[in-house]
Amino acid sequence: MRQRLAPESNRIADKLWAAMRENGKWWSVNDISLETGASGRYTRRYVRALKEAGYVEASDEAKRFQSTYYKLIKDTGQTAPILRGRDGSLAVYDPNLSDMSGQELETIRNGLNLTLREFADIIGVRDPRTVRRYEQMQHVPPQVAQAARDARQG
Repeated sequence: MRQRLAPESNRIADKLWAAMRENGKWWSVNDISLETGASGRYTRRYVRALKEAGYVEASDEAKRFQSTYYKLIKDTGQTAPILRGRDGSLAVYDPNLSDMSGQELETIRNGLNLTLREFADIIGVRDPRTVRRYEQMQHVPPQVAQAARDARQG
């Protein structure tokens, strides 16, 4: 079952990401939550997902009853990485790492004269409707962008 996040969560993520980038030093979940006005629960969830994806690291100096401090170690750009729920877990999608827009993806598909289903098979997407969603996005996931480039060249 796919978990959906509230649309406003992306705006909150933008605030959290900007605060992490501006901070440049060690910060706690509470610090960043208070600074941005985000809930502690969402901030913990966002930081945990970024930690698992290798964007932030935790300090080894946390002791019992003290806050863990984090530092941004992978600053990929101005746009906040987005949390996407999959099978009860969280995945991080970073639009800064995609250099292809949905419009470019559609141009490639049309240039190859492929149906949505044929193109979905080529780029490794199960549902052709997902291709349509990607074509409406500002940034396409990097693995899809690479598969589309390969299809155009092959």
